[in-house]
Amino acid sequence: MKKADYMLILLALAAAAILYFAFYGFAPNASNEMRVDIYVDGELTRSEKMTADTRQIVIENAYGSNTIEISTDSVEMLWSDCDAQVCVQTGKVSKRGGVIACLPHRLLVILEGGGESEDIDAVTW
Repeated sequence: MKKADYMLILLALAAAAILYFAFYGFAPNASNEMRVDIYVDGELTRSEKMTADTRQIVIENAYGSNTIEISTDSVEMLWSDCDAQVCVQTGKVSKRGGVIACLPHRLLVILEGGGESEDIDAVTW
C-alpha cells in the first residue's frame, strides 16, 4: 500500500467518527425516564412521568370521559364511555412508541422516553 492509500483510509475513518459524534455523541442526553403523553384533538394536554406509584388519571373533554392507569412500567386504559371500547381492549402498553387510541373521544395516549421501542412489523417505501 502506498502512503496515499493510508491517508485515504485515515480520512475516511475521521469522517466516519465526525459523523457519528455529530449525530449521536453530542446529542442531548436522552434519559431513560419514561413518560405518558396524552393528546386530545391532536394537542398535547398532559404529560406524566412514570414513577414507582400507580395512579389513575381521569380525562374528561367535550367528547367523553376516559380513565387511564399509569404504573411503573406500563399504561392502560381502564374505562371509557365510548361505544366500541377498542381503547379499553388494547390492554397494557409497556414499550416506547406504544399507543392507545380512543377515536370517538379524539384521545391518544403515547408512551415516550427511554426503554425499548415497539417492534417494527412492516416497512414500506
